[in-house]
Amino acid sequence: MQTAVRHSVDMRTTRGQKSAQEAWETPLVKVKDPGVSASVNDYLLGRVVIVPTIPKTSWARSVLSLMMADSVPFNARIREFKLSDYDRVISLWLECNLIRGKESLSKEMLRAETERNPRLFLVCEDSSGRIIGTVVGAWDGWRGWIYKLAVTKDYRRGGLASRLVDEVTSRLRQSGAQIIRGYVKKENDASLSLFAKLGFTRMDDVVLVTLGRQ
Repeated sequence: MQTAVRHSVDMRTTRGQKSAQEAWETPLVKVKDPGVSASVNDYLLGRVVIVPTIPKTSWARSVLSLMMADSVPFNARIREFKLSDYDRVISLWLECNLIRGKESLSKEMLRAETERNPRLFLVCEDSSGRIIGTVVGAWDGWRGWIYKLAVTKDYRRGGLASRLVDEVTSRLRQSGAQIIRGYVKKENDASLSLFAKLGFTRMDDVVLVTLGRQ
């Protein structure tokens, strides 16, 4: 079970007289809540999500770099979209150039999307309630689809996009999807690299065709 630790933490290093195993199991992170602490092993096993203060020693900084290399920000949570998220989601999509204007997606359109694909429209919000990431999944009974993957600029390159894709992929698999495909603009090198890292294969022999609105 993963515990989201929403508090500041202190880093401490181990002394040279301890064995490697002892150093590995020694709590490197102590949360400023009585009785709550975590070791590197706990973190890597996914039991806790943390954000430390900047450690003072080079050894601790190296461990911190390893621990935080692919982690969602400690103060963020992934959950299902609610209609009250509409304005914040649209703002993020505009920031990420995923839509041309607010008028292109109404509240009713997003409501219909959640009704067609319950549990597949996901957002990520920080502790202030700001929407910092989204991903939308769709299941047509044959294939699963992923689109509208977005992460706000100051939260990029921290593993959040990967976690969003992993979560929606897991939900699509639970729905019965054996094949999952994603929509990515060909000039979006960051997204193409991300999907490749997660095991997706690029299909250059497929052309997307669109029929405009009436």
